[in-house]
Amino acid sequence: STWPKKTKIDITKEPYNAIGDGVFDNTEIFQRALNECQPDKYIFVPFGTYICDKITISGDKKLELSAGAVICNKEMVGKL
Repeated sequence: STWPKKTKIDITKEPYNAIGDGVFDNTEIFQRALNECQPDKYIFVPFGTYICDKITISGDKKLELSAGAVICNKEMVGKL
């Protein structure tokens, strides 16, 4: 069988504008993107270190990280 093609949503672009600088808290951005993600789309996270506390990924949501992309909470920064 063939998997249906999904549209990539880059979390660092409009309307989300996540920042992978290892300082900015992206928790609300990631959760909003995941909540708004339709079944025919997926969230793409490019290279960077994204600070994010607890998020919930439910249903058939897909979060794809590129090489060098890291999602961590504030306590992990500097320990990577």
